[in-house]
Amino acid sequence: MLREGRTTAVQVAEGAVIYNPDSTAVRLDAGRTLRAIDGDALLAVGNISPASVAGWKDGRLIYDGQTMAEVAADLARWSGQPVRVDPRVAEQRFPRRAESG
Repeated sequence: MLREGRTTAVQVAEGAVIYNPDSTAVRLDAGRTLRAIDGDALLAVGNISPASVAGWKDGRLIYDGQTMAEVAADLARWSGQPVRVDPRVAEQRFPRRAESG
């Protein structure tokens, strides 16, 4: 779970997480994500490769459809250095990974 400003982000690598800030509980199983903004009743729920959630433990950062702004914020947190993204591409999505198998 990541809490930054008014935003809460959850990514589940294994098992399940119950997100319940008020009275409505949302169950997130492995491979699911949630993004919530304080004061906004709408939750953004999506999918993620469970392997990519903990990639940072092995020195890997894996992106799959996140915005460039999200990638820049993640890199700044991970490196401890400021990372900025050009506003013209901030909402552009990082390319989705091809499914293997």
